[in-house]
Amino acid sequence: MELRARSLIVAGRTIPLTPRAAVAAVRAEYRGMGRGLRIWIGGLVVLLGLAVPAALLALPPGWEVFGTTPTFEWGLLIVGYVFFAITTSGLCLASSLGTVFGIERFRPLEKRHAILAILSLTAAFGFGVWKSAGGNRCVRIAGAVLLAQASLGLLWPFAAMHQREVLAAGGGTFSDTLHVTLAGVTVLLMFLAITVGAAAFGMRFRLYSIATVVVLLAFGVLTFIEAPRVQANLPTPWMGLCERINISVFLLWIVVLAVALLRRSTAREIPFSRGSAP
Repeated sequence: MELRARSLIVAGRTIPLTPRAAVAAVRAEYRGMGRGLRIWIGGLVVLLGLAVPAALLALPPGWEVFGTTPTFEWGLLIVGYVFFAITTSGLCLASSLGTVFGIERFRPLEKRHAILAILSLTAAFGFGVWKSAGGNRCVRIAGAVLLAQASLGLLWPFAAMHQREVLAAGGGTFSDTLHVTLAGVTVLLMFLAITVGAAAFGMRFRLYSIATVVVLLAFGVLTFIEAPRVQANLPTPWMGLCERINISVFLLWIVVLAVALLRRSTAREIPFSRGSAP
């Protein structure tokens, strides 16, 4: 993927970004689809056209069917959850169009859709953490940091790196620079979320957060050592493994954070202490 002044190049195909050219390209793409796919997309557009006015009418004033209240803040919580949940489902479906359904035009976007789906889930979780913080400032800051980190996912589709052969020949572009920049900012936000989140709970969670930071630093250093070999078109057999370990360790920390928040909310719902009458 390569971003230019008025177009976006994906897998050798030019996608115009100017309004008129984009509308013309969408029309041409729609006319080139099969009849079944056109009916499916048309049905989704009709449902979306009905859902948006219904949401605008039902959610702000509140409606018992959706379990909302007239409180605007609570309505935003539901809207945010539904938005990220549906976005994640749509991205997962889009990522399977090439492999499962054999639609070749979607195959170059499979990995990007999967990454955006994970980021959408992270955004939903960060939104929930921020809303469930209550009076805990550290939890609120951690949720805001997670939400900011996930928001960077909007830029990742424009930050694809070229093959190492192209980089070694000096063919790097703005997308390669943006990729490195986003990766650095994402890592900083990861460490910030872990640091702030560790201060919100007890000693066991703090020790686990420290162990997570140590693992991230260790494999991050290994990845940094291997990085110049990519530019020189040299083999990097362990670089991908180190990156995936870091991602998995951070996602595991998010799971543990969710468990800690769930235990805290459950403890708050207990109306009496041990040894006292209900």
